[in-house]
Amino acid sequence: MRIELEFLDRTKCRVHEKEILYQGTVPIPSAGETACIEGRIWRISKRDFIYIDGTEGIADVKISFWCEKV
Repeated sequence: MRIELEFLDRTKCRVHEKEILYQGTVPIPSAGETACIEGRIWRISKRDFIYIDGTEGIADVKISFWCEKV
């Protein structure tokens, strides 16, 4: 299973430059937890899961995290 993570600010802009893709087990922070993304600390305020059909070369699941700077 391919999983894509995206971290967004309040305006829905990504807070990271690189694409974050995982194969298999993934660390998934919950709302209220912090995450270090490209050297900056962010607090997760909300998360959403999108289940995709798993077409070749495309992630099976996309997880979006809404973040606030700590």
